[in-house]
Amino acid sequence: MLAERLLHLDLDSRYADVLELSLYNVVMTAMDVSGRAFTYDNQLASSDKNTSHREEWFECSCCPPNVSRLYGSLGGYLWDFGNSSADGTAFVNVHLYTTAKLSFDVDGKPIVVEQTSYWPLDGKVEFRASVEKGYMVLSPAYVANNSSFSLEVHNFEPRFLTPHPYTSQRTLTLARGPIVYCVEDVDNEWEQNHFKDVVISPSAEVQEEERVFEATGERYIALRTTGWSRSETKWEAKQPGNLPGLQVDGEKKTELGTERSLVFIPYYFRANRGGRGHMRVGMKAV
Repeated sequence: MLAERLLHLDLDSRYADVLELSLYNVVMTAMDVSGRAFTYDNQLASSDKNTSHREEWFECSCCPPNVSRLYGSLGGYLWDFGNSSADGTAFVNVHLYTTAKLSFDVDGKPIVVEQTSYWPLDGKVEFRASVEKGYMVLSPAYVANNSSFSLEVHNFEPRFLTPHPYTSQRTLTLARGPIVYCVEDVDNEWEQNHFKDVVISPSAEVQEEERVFEATGERYIALRTTGWSRSETKWEAKQPGNLPGLQVDGEKKTELGTERSLVFIPYYFRANRGGRGHMRVGMKAV
């Protein structure tokens, strides 16, 4: 909401980025696809004491209705519009790309703007405007009388993200477009320790797999890459209470471990398909 309010004051793309990232990766993960289970924690990794799951009810359930209220008012986050001057010139600022329709009047004359898109699955957005009297102003001038146009946003290829070095967290997270990804044991049945011992490399190839959730028919893009699971036998053999740390052999190269095929899904889609609740966003980097 703060980012949306700031966009009213200043059309800075950073505010729109925060708005979009929060919507797809924070708000959407709060509720499952059935709309009947919720979570208060946007955990980035599971553990034995805190598995990845949602609850049908809380003793104090204030956030579930807040999520529903936000979805109900989502149209107000998509765009700014109105009359920019006394000559009847109208403007529309688009903040979120999705399939939607906007209707408003300027000096008693209706204006309709429609956008059609499969965002965030791809970056193609089609716009169509209907003006009772007047025309759209586009550049170059010879397309001004055309009531439709399209926009294509690139960089929807999978990419690795890493936190600031001052965090001292040497991890990698997969993302595609505005969507942040995670791994779950549902797709990686061999995992037994919440992916704590799994490492990935930024040089590994990442493949896309379009999938459909049969229960709802929802489409989503899964990502598949190569990782390695390591055995921490040295640490397991270390007795509690001994001196902290283990001696590192500088001449011995660290072994990658057992090669694994890793499947990532959108973070907002976690805890919807069963499983044991093992989940992680940021993986150790090699």
